[in-house]
Amino acid sequence: MLGIAAVLAVAPCSAQTEALHFIKSVQVEQHAVDVRWESMRSLLLAVRAGGTLRLPLDSDGQLGKAERASAARASFIGVSPTGLAAGVQFRANVVEMSVEGTLQHEYPFLGAEDLDLDAKHLLVLGLRSLPGEAAPLGEIAWLFDTTSGTGRAVLFSASGKGAPALSRCGLIETGAVRFLSDGSFVIVPGVDDGVHWFDAEGKVLRVWSSQELGIDSGCPLSDDEVKFYDMATAPRRVFVDARRVVDEILATPSGPALVVRSAHDKKPSWQLILLGRRGKTRTLPLSIPDAQEGDRLKGDMVGTHAVLLTNVPFTSEGGATLHFADWTGGPTPE
Repeated sequence: MLGIAAVLAVAPCSAQTEALHFIKSVQVEQHAVDVRWESMRSLLLAVRAGGTLRLPLDSDGQLGKAERASAARASFIGVSPTGLAAGVQFRANVVEMSVEGTLQHEYPFLGAEDLDLDAKHLLVLGLRSLPGEAAPLGEIAWLFDTTSGTGRAVLFSASGKGAPALSRCGLIETGAVRFLSDGSFVIVPGVDDGVHWFDAEGKVLRVWSSQELGIDSGCPLSDDEVKFYDMATAPRRVFVDARRVVDEILATPSGPALVVRSAHDKKPSWQLILLGRRGKTRTLPLSIPDAQEGDRLKGDMVGTHAVLLTNVPFTSEGGATLHFADWTGGPTPE
């Protein structure tokens, strides 16, 4: 299905938090799984099994008719001024394209959790498919040069050779990556401890433990549980609902922010944890209007403008909703 079934519902949101002032919510194509600002006049929306759609916005912020931006399969996307990158979770290539849709580079991956793109680099959290054994040193995050297509590992799994933690628990979707405006980037492996902030060249600037940020990490699943979770959506939801996990990283005007999800009586809620270069953090409430059971969150920011996507992954239940908001989150932590 090409298009977003038009706009199914548009409603003003009265919710206002320290972090974001919500303006409106729009229900869209139910299989939408990721969103990025392409410009202040258009969004890119990854649609499971449907490629990437371009959604124009008029001067009043109303969504227009969707058009296909890329046919490449996409569970997550990244956008830069010069191109688009798209990838999926299981045994498929991560592709990088120009703004005109011309294929620039293709990178084989056994599995991927997230990616992001800026003008110079592509960042992928995943297991790269190379000749010989996968992840012989435990490589789980890769930085690629968008000009040459060459890449190198920037993060290695504590689980060691073959990165079994990522290969076993990547399907739970607790990892995230994000570039910041200065070219530096943040990686949350999810299946391993910690949050890692690198400079634009891949040098570590700061590392926080999961414990000090109050988030859960690691891969506690047995072999039988991995097989079961791979086939069934409901147990994954129960597993995630019992933990505090990072759904997304946002590049806010006050610095990088982890979007941390938890659930009570199956109802999800989120917080933002702002990260400071000197190691300090600040936690802000993030009240998502009309969040539904099982919802996960993706999003993007350009300047002070945020777009967030809530959906129920790996199922045809419910739908996806875009939430438009403005940043009100205050100063940057040190």
